[in-house]
Amino acid sequence: MHQVMAVNLISLGLAAFLGLAGTSSMASAPLSLIECRALPRGAQPGSEIHLAGLCHALQNRPEIIARGAGLQLVLIVEDLRPDHVTAYLEWQGADGRRRGPSVEFGFLDTILGPVQYDFIAAGLTQATSLP
Repeated sequence: MHQVMAVNLISLGLAAFLGLAGTSSMASAPLSLIECRALPRGAQPGSEIHLAGLCHALQNRPEIIARGAGLQLVLIVEDLRPDHVTAYLEWQGADGRRRGPSVEFGFLDTILGPVQYDFIAAGLTQATSLP
């Protein structure tokens, strides 16, 4: 629970910074509330910024925004390293809690950053059959 709160604070700080920096998509797009967390032993110390970046990229995906605030989405990161991410999405469906597939992303010639966050968010939403 502590890590979720820390990530939410980081996400809020990142969103506030981007809003002040003049990012128009942040100001006009309604944000879905997405919980983002790493499983125990899933993230290395110092990886909170990557978790916040993944959460930010996911909540700004057009297919997530289109579903609105009614979608209770959770990003679960199973493994988070500078060159590798394994994660899945969970949501509340009409028939109970649902889970998408675990998706692995590996990077040979780069490390995690904003471009990779967007790539991972797109890959997770494409691999998951959201309602």
